[in-house]
Amino acid sequence: MQKLSFEQSLDKLSQISAAMNDSNLPLEESLKLYGEAVGLIDVCKRRIESAKLEVEKIERGAPEGESPASAEAPPFAKGGCS
Repeated sequence: MQKLSFEQSLDKLSQISAAMNDSNLPLEESLKLYGEAVGLIDVCKRRIESAKLEVEKIERGAPEGESPASAEAPPFAKGGCS
């Protein structure tokens, strides 16, 4: 399977779901699509977990009470230019 973005994976899962809801789909094709869907779900789960860890990393880097964006801003951007 080629590397897809998270959004492309979700779109492909949606297409597979629609195809599997077609009652005229042969059993073998349903099984093939099911296997592909399981793989895509795994990819999405890993990407979500990776994004979650990245958010936690960003949040740990911010001083308590400050958003990560303001923590990284230069002093003049916070209103002080002494």
